[in-house]
Amino acid sequence: METQAEYLSLAKDYYNIPRMSNSAMSHFRKSPKHYLHYISQPQEETEAMIFGRAFHCAVLEPDNFSHDYAVMPNIDRRTKEGKEKYEQFKAEAGSRTVLTIAQRDHIVRMSEALYAHRPSRELIDAIGETEKPVLWKDEITKVEMKAKLDAIGPNFILDLKTTQDAQPEEFARSAWYYNYHRQAAVYLDGLQSKSDFYFIAIEKEEPHGISVLKCTAEFIQKGREQYEQILQDFIYWQSQGSPNVGYEFRNPFNVFDLNVPNFIKL
Repeated sequence: METQAEYLSLAKDYYNIPRMSNSAMSHFRKSPKHYLHYISQPQEETEAMIFGRAFHCAVLEPDNFSHDYAVMPNIDRRTKEGKEKYEQFKAEAGSRTVLTIAQRDHIVRMSEALYAHRPSRELIDAIGETEKPVLWKDEITKVEMKAKLDAIGPNFILDLKTTQDAQPEEFARSAWYYNYHRQAAVYLDGLQSKSDFYFIAIEKEEPHGISVLKCTAEFIQKGREQYEQILQDFIYWQSQGSPNVGYEFRNPFNVFDLNVPNFIKL
């Protein structure tokens, strides 16, 4: 186990640690070229990413919210007084991420919806650790791995997702499309845990519908099979000198058959 100092250092430097992660696997699965671009280019945060990170902080680490985020008041910067107030706000905000009042109010409404939803509240209230960084080596391929988990409870791992549609059937489709089965498997294996894995899905728009979804063993196993195949492809790619190649990595001739999709044939 890490000491407190080592843990704090790991949490701070997590994104600079050069290891394979679930996010990096998504890019490598697309092509080595996409993976190389991902690890070499700093990612610019979009407004949606900033909002999502702020919402996670408000729900999972509320005591850190005012330390990490500053809410900009309504200021008319066309006036001399407004310009002075704006400069004062910037000085007080420092390095904190700035949110608008509308963004803050949106986060508050979503947070209130979560706590009014009993299954979500019970899971959140049982959380012991949040934003947990983990380092390990994959047992089969020996690839060095990393992960950062939203939350860990006494017998579960929890991941909070914002979505357009939290209906269980619709979220199941999104979960498969966005490879949440792989995420669950990676996180469980990183912790060497047999805990339950839950997703809380909350809709971004009012009335903020919510579903709590518990991953089945089959769902997680499919994710495990996928990430182990990606890691096998990854070490093969490394053995070839880590070439900067695109989709031709899967087909040296770089010509693919364009056929009638399977779901149409059915």
